[in-house]
Amino acid sequence: IEFTCDERLNGTADAYFLIWGHLTPNSEGFTAPYVISNRPKTEAKVPWEPDPWNNGGEKIQTVDISSIIQELIDQEGWVVGNAVEIIIGVDLDEPAFSDVRVAESYDGSPSSAPLLHIEVSAQ
Repeated sequence: IEFTCDERLNGTADAYFLIWGHLTPNSEGFTAPYVISNRPKTEAKVPWEPDPWNNGGEKIQTVDISSIIQELIDQEGWVVGNAVEIIIGVDLDEPAFSDVRVAESYDGSPSSAPLLHIEVSAQ
């Protein structure tokens, strides 16, 4: 996933995240109260320790999340065109951190919204 840095807050402390997918063949999206912590998650999860986000407009990519995407599209009922939902949360096995990473959203800047970047290799 490629993010566009909106701003940096609270210095450059380390940050530790885990990335999962919402385990459903077609995500229903987000509605109030916007609670995603209780949604079923993929078995696949990927740790991500991003570098500091120093400049507004800077492009930042997560680590490879292909194992998560593969688990999502391998579900019964998944078809091309279905919505996927990626969940990024705190990695509780890592030290607590106080730094904040702020990325542009579609609502804030459609041209700088997060982008799922997929590369396919022919075999």
